[in-house]
Amino acid sequence: MRHLHLKADHYSALERDPAWRWPHFTPYEMRCQGTEKVKVGFVFMDRLQAIRKAYGRPLSVFSGYRSPEWNLAVTKRKSRTGAHTHGRAVDLWPAGGVEDVPLILNLAWTHGMTRCGLMLSRPEQRFHLDDMTASEGFAVREDSRGLFCWTYP
Repeated sequence: MRHLHLKADHYSALERDPAWRWPHFTPYEMRCQGTEKVKVGFVFMDRLQAIRKAYGRPLSVFSGYRSPEWNLAVTKRKSRTGAHTHGRAVDLWPAGGVEDVPLILNLAWTHGMTRCGLMLSRPEQRFHLDDMTASEGFAVREDSRGLFCWTYP
């Protein structure tokens, strides 16, 4: 499957762009925090918007797109690749807190997300969602009956 993206060298270029069709998320939220660039996959963002609509409450975004250089600087694996660099990942937190995490994960799976990472033991509680696939080199559930999940220490 070919993934189409919406890109800009600075998030402000998309703030009034009619191509930005996700009312519950802003280009600012989805920008690379190191470069201010934006790259988002249309299908990924449609899935994220559907999750937010079904949830009916805010989802706070901690991290959206990461340029390869920024990803290298901020990840423990020191990698220039990852779901965030493809514009198809988000780290977020639901308005309802930890009690709503199972609901969000169910909605994520229902709406086509394939992977999740849970960080529930730190003050900056959040979790990761993406829609990457095995054919793209990412670990996923082989049986496709749920999300491939991991935890952060």
